[in-house]
Amino acid sequence: MKIIISIALVLFSITSFADGLEALKSERTTLQEAMGSLEAEFQVNEVEGERIAQRASDLEWSTRQVAKQVNELRTTSEALDAKLANHAAESEALDARLANHESSIQSHNGQCGGTFEDQSYVDRCNSNAASLNSAGAVLDGEVNSFNSQDAALSGEVEYFNELTITIQELIDNQAAEEAIVNHETEWYRVHRQELVDAGNRIQARLDEIQPFIDSCNDAISSGSDEYMKAECGRMFDGNR
Repeated sequence: MKIIISIALVLFSITSFADGLEALKSERTTLQEAMGSLEAEFQVNEVEGERIAQRASDLEWSTRQVAKQVNELRTTSEALDAKLANHAAESEALDARLANHESSIQSHNGQCGGTFEDQSYVDRCNSNAASLNSAGAVLDGEVNSFNSQDAALSGEVEYFNELTITIQELIDNQAAEEAIVNHETEWYRVHRQELVDAGNRIQARLDEIQPFIDSCNDAISSGSDEYMKAECGRMFDGNR
C-alpha cells in the first residue's frame, strides 16, 4: 500500500509540473505573439516617423523660401519708403512753386489790372503776363508729371500691401504647419518609446521563463523525480 501511494504521489508531481510547464509555454506563446504585434506596430510607427521627418525637411526648405520673401519684402519696403519720402519732398517743393506762381499772378493782376495810357508800362505788363503764362504751362506739366508719379506710387503701395498680406499668410501657414509637425514628431517619439519599453518588458519576461522551460522540460524528460523537483520546483514552488 505504501508503494502504491508513493507511485501516486510521484505521478501527481509529474502531472503538476507538466501542467505548470504547459502554462509557461502558453504564456511564452502569448508573449511571442504580443512581441510580434509590437514589432509590426513599431515598423508602422517608423514609417510614420519617416513621413514626419520628410515633412519636417520640406518645411525647413519652405521656411527658407519664406525667409527670402520676407527679406525681399523688407528691401522693397525700404525702397518704397525712399520713393515716398522723395515724392513727399517733391510735392512740398511743387506746392511752394505753385503758391509762388499764384502770388506772382495776384501781384501782376494788382499792378496790371485796368487801362493804362503808358505804352511801355502796358508792354511790360503784357511781357510779364506772357512769362507768367509760360511758367504756368511748365508748372502744369510738372503737376501732370507729379500726378502720374503719384498714381504709379499708389499702385506700388497697393501691390506692396497685397504682397505683405500674402507673405503674412505664408508665415502664418508655415507656423501652423510647423506646430502640426512638432506635435506629430513628439507623438512619434513618445509612442516609439512606449513600444520599446513594452517590448523590453516582454523580452525580459521571455528571458525569465525560457531557462525554466528548458531546464524543467529536460528534467521531466529525464524521468528523475528528484532532478525534476529540483529544476521545476525553482519555478513552481518558489525555490528560485
